[in-house]
This record gives sequence, structure tokens and C-alpha cells, in this order.
Amino acid sequence: MNEFQAITVEVIFFVLRFAIPVLIIYGSARLVKRLIGSKSNSDDKTDVAH
Repeated sequence: MNEFQAITVEVIFFVLRFAIPVLIIYGSARLVKRLIGSKSNSDDKTDVAH
């Protein structure tokens, strides 16, 4: 592995170090929003189509 490849791998690891937690938080927020939204929709009997 030459220097360029080593630096590229380090940059990729550095980016993933921040990207993975951001994606987990974003996915969790969307899941919570969807669950809260479906919970409020199940209380309303007027909304039949999903």
C-alpha cells in the first residue's frame, strides 16, 4: 500500500466515524416520527386509506 492509498483509507475511516452515527440518529428520528404519526392516525377513525 502506497502513501496515497493509506491517506485515502484514513480519510474514509474519518468520514465514516461521523457519518454512521449521523445516519443512525437520522434513521431513529424518522422511525420515531413515523411511529408517532401512525399512533395519532390510529386515533382518528376518519383516515381510512394509508
